[in-house]
Amino acid sequence: MKLTDTEKQALSKGETIQITEDGIHVVIMRADLYEQYRSVLPSEVVTQLVDESLGEYDNDDPLLEGYQRPPA
Repeated sequence: MKLTDTEKQALSKGETIQITEDGIHVVIMRADLYEQYRSVLPSEVVTQLVDESLGEYDNDDPLLEGYQRPPA
């Protein structure tokens, strides 16, 4: 995924970017902000949210197994 200059600027200000890809709603945010949210929410809530948001996509991803392999 390639971000536009406008999207990069929004992220640098701490804003999120929302897109829909193949009917899946996705929110993109800076990793440091994600870690802050993660530290506030109980880990089981974060895990559930991530699993729910990725589960549908993962089920139809023929390359998923390759992503999950540790690097050589």
